[in-house]
This record gives sequence, C-alpha cells and structure tokens, in this order.
Amino acid sequence: MNRNILKILVLLNVSFFLILSTFAGFDEDNSLDLGERIIESRFDKMKSTQQAITYEDLQHPNRGCPENSVCSKIMGQQFEAYHQFILKLQNNAIKIPQKVAQLENFRKTKGLPFYMLSLRSTYEQYTPIMYNSACGEHNPKKGEIIFKSLAFITGTEKNMIQIKRDSDSFAVPQGEVASLTPIEIFNQGWSSYWVPYAEKPLFVEDESIVFNHEYEGEIFYIKVDKNGKWQVIEVKSVDPNIALSGSRVECPTGHTQQENKFYKNFYCMKIFDVKSKQELIVRLPFPCL
Repeated sequence: MNRNILKILVLLNVSFFLILSTFAGFDEDNSLDLGERIIESRFDKMKSTQQAITYEDLQHPNRGCPENSVCSKIMGQQFEAYHQFILKLQNNAIKIPQKVAQLENFRKTKGLPFYMLSLRSTYEQYTPIMYNSACGEHNPKKGEIIFKSLAFITGTEKNMIQIKRDSDSFAVPQGEVASLTPIEIFNQGWSSYWVPYAEKPLFVEDESIVFNHEYEGEIFYIKVDKNGKWQVIEVKSVDPNIALSGSRVECPTGHTQQENKFYKNFYCMKIFDVKSKQELIVRLPFPCL
C-alpha cells in the first residue's frame, strides 16, 4: 500500500480519536502523544527500519488499546498483556484444570478486564479504558455523563471494586463514582452480589452466583460468594434446568439495593440453584436507566 495513503489513514484515525475524546467530555491524559508530529515521527522510524505497518498501528495511538476508546498508554500495555496471555492459553495444549488455575492466578495478581459504569472523575483517578455508553440516558445534555468503562478487577470485597492498574491497586466504593451491576438473590431473605456491567448470573451454587465471560473465543466462569470474593472456577457440566430459568416474576418486597445515579429500573426473574434443584428469584437492573 502507498505510504502516503497509510499516513492519511493513521492521521484520520487520530482525528477520529480526538473527536471521540471531545465527545466524551475530556481529553486523553497523554493527549500530547496524539499530535501529527508524533505520527510523522512514528512513520519516519518505520521507514528507517523498514518496519511493517500493522493493523494495531492504525487501531489506536496507544498500542494495545481497543478501538474507539479513551485509553492511556499504561492501560494499552496492560490490555495487550492480557490479550497475549489468552492467546497463549489457546495455543498451548493444556487441560482445563490447568487453564482455570492460570486464569485464577491472573485474576488474583493482575485482575481480569470487566465492564462497569463510571463517571468522568474515575479516569483522573485510575485511568480505566472508557467508552461513550450507547444508552441515551447516560448522555444527558446537562448533568453528569455516565461512561461504559473497562477495568482490571480482582473482586468486590467489602462493597468496594478492587481494581489493578499495573502495579497499583485501587478500592473504589460501589455507587459513588463507579458501579458494577448489583444483583440480589431471594432465598428466605435477600443476599447481595456484584457482577460486571450488563452481565447476568447463570446459576446459584452454595450461596454463590456464577457468571461467565468470553474473550477471543475463550469462555471461563467466575464464582462470586456472599462476601464479594471472586474466583475463576471449572464448570464440568451445566445442569439442563439452568436453561429453563430466566422467566420474569414479580419482585418480593424487602430488597436492599436502592436506586442510584447508575441504576434506577429493576426487574426480577427466576434463577436455578444447582444444590437445592429449585428456582430462586434474582433481582437485577436494566442496563440503561
């Protein structure tokens, strides 16, 4: 491909990113790295070394960052490390228990990338990867904008979102500047849990809920206990009754999760408890306000 055409493509990509950042309501923290001078320097270096220009060079000014995101250099490096880790898991002929053990170790030490809702101020604090939400209610003409954000999360202990950014750790209060999805299970009383934004629990087991996550075709399961501890687990087989859950029901009274700036509309559905072989009731919010 003609080098001038490639240069134009990259500059257009940068221009689009700057437009996105402006629409999001804030500038990228290393916005000085997004200028045309830096792009020109990058191409000069590629030409001098005869380096091949890859899709990643065009995807985002910070390598490793997802397309169309506001994403710092350090988060791009962290996401790229996770991406390479998953590819290595897929390429190696290892058994599922060993794969689960490696994923669990990654979660404990580095966190796993999950979505949550957050305010602009979270970027100034720990620079999650941020996107404009597709929900119209999250983008008011006046007032606080709510963003769909990606952070490396280890768990939700003590009602705090436990986040990793490289070697730094953050404990972010639920519902103040950021929030995962609040889940309540009714079984002779309400129990509260937190799962990634827009996720639904698959089933209940031993008073814990289980949800799954997929990345690059790799599917793994996360168990969340009543204390908010997360754990990657092996699910050897799925009870066929689980597929029958999900029908809407009327919500019992006495629930504890209240409306807030992130979630205002809730509904209830049935969820299967694999131990008791019975359906329980789960209360969860709609993804949009």
